[in-house]
Amino acid sequence: MKLVVLKTLLAATALAGGGLANAQSVAVRIGTTGAGLEVGSAISSHLGLRVNLLGGSISHDLTESGIRYDGKFKLSNGSLLLDLHPFAGSFRISGGIAYNNNRVDATATPETGVIEINRVPYPAAQVGRLYADLSWDKASPYLGIGWGASPAGGRGLFLTTDLGAFYQTPAVSLTGVCGPALPAPVCLQLQADIRAEEVQLRDAVAEAKWYPVLSIGIGYRF
Repeated sequence: MKLVVLKTLLAATALAGGGLANAQSVAVRIGTTGAGLEVGSAISSHLGLRVNLLGGSISHDLTESGIRYDGKFKLSNGSLLLDLHPFAGSFRISGGIAYNNNRVDATATPETGVIEINRVPYPAAQVGRLYADLSWDKASPYLGIGWGASPAGGRGLFLTTDLGAFYQTPAVSLTGVCGPALPAPVCLQLQADIRAEEVQLRDAVAEAKWYPVLSIGIGYRF
């Protein structure tokens, strides 16, 4: 799937830039969507097209319903953006679509010998493992503003920045493994409490539909 999306994005850039070899640009970027490479092409003196592929990982801990999760935010995304330069300069208004393969993987780490799941206390040694997984829609619309290479500009180095947001719908799953010493009836109750805890976790992240994008970079127009 990732390879198909990558080929599609690169093909779109190639088509838009056909016959405009003197109006291409390449940049390296870093920001809230990760670090990576971006290529651009001028369509007219006021329009440009960009494709970027970004990734990375960030360790992040969070606490929800009294449970502490040791998490890792894995960034993996690519965007196809249409830039409007209303004054034919570096300022741009951008819109487009992102392939959003970002996700958060987390493992519950009890701070004491007891872990509460759905407000029910369980001995941590009996629970085994508790995992949380957070992901979003693969296709996420993007809207933002920024500054970069002007479609009508000349060759040379340029600075680039973007400020905007993805609109995304989160999906949450919580899974647990019963410890070997946990009696079967208690294990069944544990699984039911995990499902209830999953609902609480889903409600907690339901409002996280806007992912902020702040990215800077340096590029070369040739």
